[in-house]
Amino acid sequence: MALKSGLAIREIAHSEASEHEIENVQRAVQDYVERARAENHHAICFLTGVPGSGKTLVGLSLAHSGENKTHAIHFMSGNGPL
Repeated sequence: MALKSGLAIREIAHSEASEHEIENVQRAVQDYVERARAENHHAICFLTGVPGSGKTLVGLSLAHSGENKTHAIHFMSGNGPL
């Protein structure tokens, strides 16, 4: 709820990856999701990386993006508070 209200959450927003790298990953996953939708397929994407690489940031950004409001995507995390 805090993310949707625009509050900055330092622990989530902090990433060792550059903003450009995170945007590239988001775009690649979003393209894959759109392709699966167009072809009426299910898709699952696993995003891996070292702690602080931006995995949670990418997942939450995709889950809350305007592109995914009509047909929601699901974000699963082992992070309990999320």
